[in-house]
Amino acid sequence: MDWRRLPDLRRKISSIREAVIRRRGGGESEEVRAQPKPQAAQTEADRQSMSQTAQALIRDIREAHRDWINAHRHFEYASGFDQIDYAIYAIEAAEKRYELLLRQAKNLNVHWRVEWEKGAGAG
Repeated sequence: MDWRRLPDLRRKISSIREAVIRRRGGGESEEVRAQPKPQAAQTEADRQSMSQTAQALIRDIREAHRDWINAHRHFEYASGFDQIDYAIYAIEAAEKRYELLLRQAKNLNVHWRVEWEKGAGAG
């Protein structure tokens, strides 16, 4: 994993977290909820925010899948006990991240398979 990308990953996670909170209707005080909002503007903003979140999530799913495949390749070519142990841990970590992102996509009702096929999938 490239540790220089950690701030970018944190921003993505926080944007996903905010989208989930907005979708559940939380994160706002009673006063803010009591104020009427134009329905069309609200739904368009929510749709655009969810679309950006969905696209970021799909991009992360692709990246996690690629990391998982690469971890398997590393295992195939590992020689020595230390490299094999490292490869196994890398596979498990990549697999957990991939599963986590798929669960997030399912919870946010993101149809990632359609987008996956548009983006040439695992290739």
